[in-house]
This record gives sequence, C-alpha cells and structure tokens, in this order.
Amino acid sequence: MHLRLPNEKRLCQLEDVLQLRVVQVDPEKCSVVFSDAKHLLDNSDHFCVVVATSNNSSKLRNLRDLFRCMSQLKRLQRKLSKEYPFLDTSLIGIYPSLEYPACVYELNTKAARYVTENVLPHSDKLLVMIIKYLASKLLRANPTIGGLGLTVYKE
Repeated sequence: MHLRLPNEKRLCQLEDVLQLRVVQVDPEKCSVVFSDAKHLLDNSDHFCVVVATSNNSSKLRNLRDLFRCMSQLKRLQRKLSKEYPFLDTSLIGIYPSLEYPACVYELNTKAARYVTENVLPHSDKLLVMIIKYLASKLLRANPTIGGLGLTVYKE
C-alpha cells in the first residue's frame, strides 16, 4: 500500500475536521492493502484513509480514479468488517479537496443527498448533468467531490 503520513500543513485542516489521524493513499497507486490497515489498527483506535479523486484536469481520468478508489476503499471496508466485527467503518466524501475541506459527509446517507442537492456544484448542460447522474448512481458518490475516505473506529 502506498500510504504516507500527511504533511502537517497539507492535511491539517482535514484532520481538524475529522478529529482523526489521516493517512493518504496515492491516487495513481490506489491499492489499499489490508495488512497496512491492520498495522494502523495496532497503533491507533481510529483513523481515516483518504484519497484525492479530482487531481487532474481530465474529467474522464477523474471519473476513472473515483471508480477505482471507491472500489478499493469498499474492498478494504469489507475485509476490515469481516476480520474485525467490532469496528465501525464508513465511507466519506470530501469537497472540494483534501487540503481545503469545506464539506465532509458520510456517503449513502441523507447528509449525502443534502450535500449533493445544496452544496456541490451543478451544471446547466444537459449532457454533463446526465453523466454526473449516471456516475453518481453507479459509484454511489458524486463525481464532483475532491476526495474519498474510509473512517475506522474501534468500538
């Protein structure tokens, strides 16, 4: 796993918002390894694994990164829940970026619906609206978010 401890100046705002230790995954190598997460659990009762999903100017590349990273985080969530049934995990969306999180919310909740309708940017172009809608339904996350995360708490 390509985890790195966050640069204090870079993700300190996200750590303040979450009140958790934040560990960032490289989006180009978005392979979240279970053994690394187990190591984090040995050293901490709670943490958050995050990945930036809107680093490129290419919207198609950002969609690809969002899909790949979402599937990796969901896979990690399933493995952790199976191995450690006492863990509380949840997927979060971060907007507009990991460095400057104006909005952090749990995915697949009423909060996510509210954020999508009232906070995240909308487009007037029909084709863009359709693509965003389809991507949101497929990925269960709005493609305009700047990052994804998996919060992990020991109960």
